[in-house]
Amino acid sequence: MSGNPNGRPKKLPLTDVIRQKLEASRKGQKVSNAEAIADKLIEMALGGNLEAMKELADRAEGKPKQRTEFSGPDGGSIPLDMPVSRNEIERRIAELTTKAKGDQ
Repeated sequence: MSGNPNGRPKKLPLTDVIRQKLEASRKGQKVSNAEAIADKLIEMALGGNLEAMKELADRAEGKPKQRTEFSGPDGGSIPLDMPVSRNEIERRIAELTTKAKGDQ
């Protein structure tokens, strides 16, 4: 189900204002906003700004993938308990809900 059931556009006040100001600031100029920002970012990176360098690398090559490892108890494999019958499923649900209520 959509988080916007009526289909109204999402309001992004800050983003909308930034877009309006960017458009207004470049009117009549030969360079687009995107080009002007890219030029400035490159200038900053070449000037030694590490954040600008990181942003350029992320944009050009994509952010590095972060590996996530999941493990079970004591770093071993994750135990997989598969209920075999409807009774076992219902027993397990009751056990988990009772445990959850006790944690509250």
